[in-house]
Amino acid sequence: MRWTSSCMLALVLTACGGADPTDPVGGGDGVMSFTAVIDGVDWNAEVAPTATNPSPGRYLISAVRATGANPLTLVLYLSNIPGPGTYPLGVAEQIIGGRAQIEGTIWSSATWRTYDNGAAGLITISTLSATRIVGTFSFAGHPVAATLASGIRAVTQGAFDIALTPAASRSPTRARVSSLRRDSARSSRRRRPRR
Repeated sequence: MRWTSSCMLALVLTACGGADPTDPVGGGDGVMSFTAVIDGVDWNAEVAPTATNPSPGRYLISAVRATGANPLTLVLYLSNIPGPGTYPLGVAEQIIGGRAQIEGTIWSSATWRTYDNGAAGLITISTLSATRIVGTFSFAGHPVAATLASGIRAVTQGAFDIALTPAASRSPTRARVSSLRRDSARSSRRRRPRR
């Protein structure tokens, strides 16, 4: 699973003014479907968090806050998840479980990440359907080299309840090509002379 930056999500905040930048809990426009405690400070998404299912068993959950005491992006990358259950955070892509990452906002390149030791944290998924994912999590984020991160970030009491965007279906173009091939095959069978 590629580690891709989600900081660009913070750009959508420009259309969502009104949150109190001194309130780490996120009054005003704060969205409460993704919350956590980071280093002892309450944190929540400032705009609606996202959850996608790019392929079977894989889930990408992302939440952004650009104001307040902890302007950060939290990302959970999950692989090989068969359904509800408790899974380790801090594992390689081919193992059941996932990874977690904390990123600074677009004004900071600081990044913290779970070590791939199988013991960096846990995620418990209580509800998983084609349209919804609900769960809790906790993890320790270690600073990534060559970024401005320092120290270990402790993320506890994480909770989310998010509408899930399923994997994209076949593109209309591919579906049309398949349809044309089927039509061509039927036409060829109809034209086949009788013996």
